Amino acid sequence: FFFFQAEDGIRDAQESRGLGDVYKRQGYWRTSQNEDWSVKAMRMEKSSTGYVGLRNLGCTCYMNSLMQQFYMIPEFRDAVLDAEESEGKEIQPQENILYQVKLMFTALKYYQQQYYDPRGFCYAFKDYDGRPINVFEQMDVDEFFNNFLDKLESLIKGTGHEHMIKRIFGGVMTNELICLSLIHI
Repeated sequence: FFFFQAEDGIRDAQESRGLGDVYKRQGYWRTSQNEDWSVKAMRMEKSSTGYVGLRNLGCTCYMNSLMQQFYMIPEFRDAVLDAEESEGKEIQPQENILYQVKLMFTALKYYQQQYYDPRGFCYAFKDYDGRPINVFEQMDVDEFFNNFLDKLESLIKGTGHEHMIKRIFGGVMTNELICLSLIHI
């Protein structure tokens, strides 16, 4: 028994919110690497746990673990999948972080292979100098977390999802100073 799947790895195009053919338009389904064309029925099948992983491209474990944690927060995942970009911000799909996160989350939900390759996201996510993520260089996860949420927040500013990050991850910090020399009642 062999399991053959759709070219884009997503079995149900209706459930994938229309992102299934994106792989075809971006050329993900057409590759010159021999390993992408060979059939490895058992090794490449989705895990029996039902979860899909993210391929480690070198030193991207910090990014993979954080993105998988974001995916496991249903409120955040659904908000990202439903979010639209601010008007007037026409960004090519291969440069668009929101678009790439939607692809990643859709793949994590519907993909029929063991892992999703996040190369598109790594290319879209630029550092302060405008360079894509260097997959062979370890990055601080806290720095990546803050940078990612800042970029995502700027993309959805002015939309109905504008406050989703603050609503889901925000909090209130208070400080209280108590004088040690005064007696409190």
